[in-house]
Amino acid sequence: ISENRWRKYVEILQRYLDHNQLLRPQASQLAGRLNWACNALFGRCGRAFLSPILARAWSREARPELNRDLASALGWWRQWLSAPRADLSRPWSHLRTSGQEKNFQGLTAW
Repeated sequence: ISENRWRKYVEILQRYLDHNQLLRPQASQLAGRLNWACNALFGRCGRAFLSPILARAWSREARPELNRDLASALGWWRQWLSAPRADLSRPWSHLRTSGQEKNFQGLTAW
């Protein structure tokens, strides 16, 4: 993955976090991009953090505002993709979003 694409993913994630919303089509596209990136480069790393994004993409009743699980997942992805690439070859459990990833509440789209 090119450095430009890497940077673009971080910018996209930051934009969703800054605006505090993610629409269903955006969630679907973002999940595809992140799934490809983690499978192509790092195996299954980060798959658990795709769940809230996919839940948003699949839910017909989802509001555009970010819920706690979705904001936490987007924050994790932003932090993970912002880490130096050399660090990503090590176990990634040291990358945290204030421990919020432990508190996913059912991973709902609301």
